[in-house]
Order: sequence, then C-alpha cells, then structure tokens
Amino acid sequence: MEHIEKLKQIKKNIDNLSHDEKEEIYKILKNNNCNYTKNNNGIFVNMNQLSEDILVLFEKVIDYSVINKKIDMERLNQVHNIKKIDLNLNNT
Repeated sequence: MEHIEKLKQIKKNIDNLSHDEKEEIYKILKNNNCNYTKNNNGIFVNMNQLSEDILVLFEKVIDYSVINKKIDMERLNQVHNIKKIDLNLNNT
C-alpha cells in the first residue's frame, strides 16, 4: 500500500474509534514526544512526520478496537439467542 494511502486509512480508522480509544492514540503521541496541536476542536498532527514505529502503535490500537468490537457483537448475539431460547421455553 502506498504510504499516503496507508496514512489515509489510519486516519479513517482513528476517526471511527471511541473516545477512550482516541485517548490511547493521544497518549502515544504525548509519550513519544510527537508534535501535535490541541484545541477545542481536537488534536491535530501531521501524520507525514510520524515515524513508522508510531504508525505501528496506532495500528495496534486500531486492531485492538476491531477485535473488541467483534467480541462485543458476539456476546450481544449470544445474549440475544439466550433470550430467544428463554422466551421459547416460557411459551411452551
């Protein structure tokens, strides 16, 4: 994947993170002394200036988020199925 396309994909994925997950991205920036601007509208960073190591850390947060969302959906489906089974048992 071309570097600019990779950065666009990472940005898109970060935009889809929860507030807490975005806080993890911010901590990565802060803990690694990356240049960023912070104001009432959010945190802004020139991603072209980030090292590959930082981008890898971002991707780890994104991957973690995706895995957790899948697990949450699976649990929700399990609860829904249990409720369906319970309703069916109560109606017989």
